[in-house]
Amino acid sequence: MLLLGKARSINDLRNYQSTYTVPARDRVRICVVDNEDFPPLERLRRNNFSIIHLRDAENVSAVAEYDIVLADIQGVATRLSENYEGAFLIKEIRKRYPSKVVIAFTAQMFNASYNDYFRHADTMIVKDSTTETWVENLDHAIELAVDPIYQWKKLRTYLLDQDVTLASVMRFEDDYVRNVLGERAQFPKSSLLPTVSEDVRAILQSFTGSLLFKLLLG
Repeated sequence: MLLLGKARSINDLRNYQSTYTVPARDRVRICVVDNEDFPPLERLRRNNFSIIHLRDAENVSAVAEYDIVLADIQGVATRLSENYEGAFLIKEIRKRYPSKVVIAFTAQMFNASYNDYFRHADTMIVKDSTTETWVENLDHAIELAVDPIYQWKKLRTYLLDQDVTLASVMRFEDDYVRNVLGERAQFPKSSLLPTVSEDVRAILQSFTGSLLFKLLLG
């Protein structure tokens, strides 16, 4: 039984954030999902971003190998949703791959019914933004992808949304923080996995394959 008085919390990582180096742009896999041409693409590549253009995503697994996903709202993922298209894709990415950083972009205005979908994006940007704006946003996205506090808070939200008990979430948090600080070699600890469903276990396993773990904690 975990003693709550000895449990590590995410706040214990405040000082850790200044100890690691954000990975170089070309070490981060980025995809843009847009059924039209994406004008900044070549300029972003010349700025050393490793970015691939996908004309569509017929299923969520189409973006599985990428750390950062840029998703247009209209004209993509129509086989997943005839009404919300790219906005629905973003929500599904968040459910399946909570560690990915998702940037939504559009040139249109949408009604309030989209708000539930947009909140699953890490940020939003106007589609015809300047290259400089895209560069700034992608650099920030890379920082978020390897920020251990930010990444845990997203995973914690997912766990709570899946009705994982608060006691189990606290145990996972303690385990995660100790792993980041080098006090424990494994996350998630195998003894904690039976407390959650198979779907949640799969998400926890995918989290350990994220950019954060591969570049900073591996």
